[in-house]
Amino acid sequence: MIKTLFVAGTGLEVVERGQGRPLLFLHAGEGLAPERPWLDLLARRYRVIAPWHPGWGNSALLDGMGGRDERDITDMHALPCAEYLKLAWADPAKGEVDFTRLPDGELAAIVRGREAFALYGWKPYMHNPRLKHWLHRIDRPTLLLWGAEDRIVTPAYGESWRRAIPNARLELIASAGHFPHWEQPEAFVDKLTAFVEGNR
Repeated sequence: MIKTLFVAGTGLEVVERGQGRPLLFLHAGEGLAPERPWLDLLARRYRVIAPWHPGWGNSALLDGMGGRDERDITDMHALPCAEYLKLAWADPAKGEVDFTRLPDGELAAIVRGREAFALYGWKPYMHNPRLKHWLHRIDRPTLLLWGAEDRIVTPAYGESWRRAIPNARLELIASAGHFPHWEQPEAFVDKLTAFVEGNR
């Protein structure tokens, strides 16, 4: 018999066979393969309950989990520079830097910043997965400023933060990507100033 059980809101496909004392069988990485003689052998002695884990068979993925290549935040470390610039900037030319023209002090600062970024933003990638469970605790006026053309951390991700933070506002900055404060500094400062002055 195959049925669906709901555990913590997730539907799991469950294979159940046999009579007698219940035996829970949790599969390994291959799942419950199409031919499962071991299941039939166990079912001769037990009532075998064998769920497909979330994401295997017809069991749903756990809430908040995506496919292997789906992610909330683009893996910019895995992209060629040109592709990264297209995703991070509304106007990719604004993000181009000629490192050969920078003084040594600025180059050293960039390298140190990238080293720290890799150290703090590597695992888990670029965010703390538990953060969404803490956002409801923010009890101060909150403004989320987002580049309307950000394809690294999309405005849809910002909208999920807005819904999670009580009374938060999300404002998009037109013609800006992942760095609205660099790409549209005047619009960024105007929106931030209006928010701060309105919440004194």
